[in-house]
Amino acid sequence: MGQKASARLNDQTQQAHVITCALEAGLPAALDQLGDTTDPARSFMRRAWYKADTHRVTCTLLARRRDGTPILAIPTRAIGPMVLRARAVSASYWPYRSFPMAKDASDAEIAAFLGCAIVQRNIGAALRIGPVYSNDPAVERLARVARDMGWSVLTRNLGTSFVQNIAEQVEQGIWPSKSRQRKLRSYERKLRDAHGELRVAFHSGNDWNQTVWDDLAAIEADSWVGTKTDHSGAKFINTASLQHWQTVAADPVIAGRLRATILYVADRPISFSFDLQAGDVQYGIASSYIEEMARFSPGQIVTSWLIDDAIARGIRQFDWGLGDNGYKRDLGAVAGPELVDLLFVRGPVLAAALKPRWEQTTESISLALAAGLTASLGEIGRSGAVQMDRLVLPGLAFAAAAIAMGE
Repeated sequence: MGQKASARLNDQTQQAHVITCALEAGLPAALDQLGDTTDPARSFMRRAWYKADTHRVTCTLLARRRDGTPILAIPTRAIGPMVLRARAVSASYWPYRSFPMAKDASDAEIAAFLGCAIVQRNIGAALRIGPVYSNDPAVERLARVARDMGWSVLTRNLGTSFVQNIAEQVEQGIWPSKSRQRKLRSYERKLRDAHGELRVAFHSGNDWNQTVWDDLAAIEADSWVGTKTDHSGAKFINTASLQHWQTVAADPVIAGRLRATILYVADRPISFSFDLQAGDVQYGIASSYIEEMARFSPGQIVTSWLIDDAIARGIRQFDWGLGDNGYKRDLGAVAGPELVDLLFVRGPVLAAALKPRWEQTTESISLALAAGLTASLGEIGRSGAVQMDRLVLPGLAFAAAAIAMGE
């Protein structure tokens, strides 16, 4: 191999004792390979899961064993002031942002990955992972090893998820309760009498066609999201979000994990629940109903049907996510793991400056990073003995000037 060819290889791939590290443009096939072999609860983290975020420039940090077996893959995109070269895990916001890691990955392999010069160059001063569950196994391992190597891991708490242990409820004979059954029969009867026959349809796998997407969008358009918001949080009437889910569902493996439960009245779609199955857990991604039908509780009707369907498929737990805990508690859901936003920071000065802005505020990621960068410059000026990582120092003055100008 010639000297120039060798230089190009070393710029993209680096040996790190027990593994090989690489920076690959886009989303490598190794993501699907890891998805096929990892914990079933995390098997949806495939190329298509990250592809939906490719309106931003994405690259993937990839670690392999010397026999070529992938160990972990972290797709990332740029965030914050350019000089920091900070990155964030690039993935769907729902239900969480994480990355695939081999079940048998060792601490030594994770440490070798974090120690790779090519990984540190790509991550820059900081790596954001979130929102993610506080007990996420891959992130927990990465954080523990990173701390042992001198990194700081800053945590922003986003709230508490609510989980329903449906298998336990069935075993204890408390699902469905007689009172719930009576109440739902009453809702269905009143809705049928007022508007016509009811039908519930379950869509998954090969069912993701334009008709299903149109039905979901029709419900959302006439829901409170469609009539009382700017649609930024919408899943199906927001064009970018709809394209996101259509991209995800193009992967046949993930398509089989996604489920839509739709309630029709006289063939009109009036309520839906959109969920993701991961192993024996089902995550609630979105649910909605037409506002004019609110008095018939169509959301409760759909939820009851989807729970019974999920039980028959072997689902043992529902994760209903954050917020609106009233109806979730009514289902028997209890407080589950915290959702957090993590920032892995290299360099103690920057970490100290970022900590209060990251952990105690809800300002945007870019604003938090910019403010932390400015504060760290002040610290450097006050203490000549403090030295930041060589990747952070160059260009700080220019960055501060850009921030001051509102860039």
